[in-house]
Amino acid sequence: MLDSTTKLFGIVGNPLEHSLSPLMHKYFLNEIGQKGSYTAFEVMENQLAETITGMKLDGILGFNVTIPYKQTIIPYLYEVDEEARFIGAVNTVHIQGNNLFGFNTDGHGFTSALKKRNVHLKNCSAIVLGAGGAARAVIFNLVRCGAKKLFIFNRTLQRAKNLAGEVLEASQSIKVSFGDLDSKTISAAIETCQLIVNATSLGMWPDINKAPYLFERDRPSVVAIDLIYNPLQSKFLKSARQAGVKTLDGLDMFVFQGAISLKIWLGLEKHIEFNHERLRKYLSTELKKYEHN
Repeated sequence: MLDSTTKLFGIVGNPLEHSLSPLMHKYFLNEIGQKGSYTAFEVMENQLAETITGMKLDGILGFNVTIPYKQTIIPYLYEVDEEARFIGAVNTVHIQGNNLFGFNTDGHGFTSALKKRNVHLKNCSAIVLGAGGAARAVIFNLVRCGAKKLFIFNRTLQRAKNLAGEVLEASQSIKVSFGDLDSKTISAAIETCQLIVNATSLGMWPDINKAPYLFERDRPSVVAIDLIYNPLQSKFLKSARQAGVKTLDGLDMFVFQGAISLKIWLGLEKHIEFNHERLRKYLSTELKKYEHN
């Protein structure tokens, strides 16, 4: 039952049938003892403005934004933070009065996930596969955390080149190279890298038989990260494991970016404390229900 102490949140996107966000945020709210509600707003693009107006009137504090509205939402925002501007996409909106403030919590979710698994970014050399919003979020935070060398590989070479140029304009402390998704070129780059991140959608459900790169030999000194969490074990990660590579799926990043969103909405100074492994197990169980849908 809703009352004056109930905090209201939501997510805007389409489709949202398989979104884990409502389950995750309900878990967060229970963990911190906050009475709240988190609603999925599956809307068409021509309903976006009306939905935002309704949220303001209903007293919703904030909402997440997912496909296909991470860019579409920007014109409705009063202010967008620096990281979201670089990424060119917003996944978190905080409503304050009549104004909407946009953030992107993906990058901080990424670094929090790596910290949780004892993967260090300072002075590392990293490969990022992809040049879209997810890749930009990862790259922004690789630079922020002190990575020394970056390789950007993308299906469209020009996009990789353009992104490399933006990174060099933003930071003089990192070396940047770029190329297309060519296996030989990526294999050569791995020789000097400690980290490889799949920030493409290749391998995401339902196209689970695709991968941006397959490991050809043992790489025990490399950590492979896939931002995809459905399926948890993508073809890319399975190939990495067979090569003796430490692997991390995208579920940890998803969880941490969600926790950061709630922190923003509630105006908290400290990060939300929660039982990470219990939540991960809970969400993993939910994901299995979708495997054969």
